[in-house]
Amino acid sequence: MTIVAEGIETFEELAYLQATTRIGLGQGFYFSKPLLLEELHEASNGSARRTSAPSRERTDNRVTQQRARAF
Repeated sequence: MTIVAEGIETFEELAYLQATTRIGLGQGFYFSKPLLLEELHEASNGSARRTSAPSRERTDNRVTQQRARAF
């Protein structure tokens, strides 16, 4: 069975899941804002400019793929 942790919004939540569970996939605002299908296609082709929320600063240890990701 594959489990995807949803709703990850902070590095602290990601670190907790990694340290205390064996869940290997996650998704949420920490990784990306919700995207329309057209935006996802554009992003995967490299033609879309990615924007992030102004209240979030990118950290060096942040995973940057678009959808459900392996930790």
